[in-house]
Amino acid sequence: MKNGLPAFDWPNSGMSFRFRGNAISVCFTPFDTVEPVYVRVTVDGEPRRFCLTSGQERIIVEGLQNRVHDFELLKVSESPFRICPSEFIINGITPAIYPTVSNNTAKPKIEFIGDSLTAGYGNLSEPTVTVYLAAEQDSTRAYPYIVSKLIGADAHYVCFSGKGIVNSWNGEREYE
Repeated sequence: MKNGLPAFDWPNSGMSFRFRGNAISVCFTPFDTVEPVYVRVTVDGEPRRFCLTSGQERIIVEGLQNRVHDFELLKVSESPFRICPSEFIINGITPAIYPTVSNNTAKPKIEFIGDSLTAGYGNLSEPTVTVYLAAEQDSTRAYPYIVSKLIGADAHYVCFSGKGIVNSWNGEREYE
């Protein structure tokens, strides 16, 4: 939380809920960043990828049937800046928000700690590319996200490219 708002720092951090309506828009608090931040919005199992460059963008998903929908917002790229959704606007005949209903209260929990492989850094790039951009990253296509979904686990991710557990990308050992 930051100033009473949900804050997403790590790849795959986010939130989910259900809403009734025919459109939803998400606003964010402004931020400064050198590289854009990518988020994935999934409505009823259909993912959409969006680029945020300042936090002043508004994500809009419209053209939905006026009924209850499942909604998920995930940060899918690395950035030293957190993103904070500041407002959700739902349009429809009788718009409403509901908590996500879990079918299994005894879900296993798993935590992934790692570096660029864990974060999915560069996993959308061509194999010959050696310098990656945020646009070439999607943490939902990295092994931790895939494994957690395959085993039906609630997952927590702590990952930062270039910062390995033993040493960093350049061989430095920061913790000795």
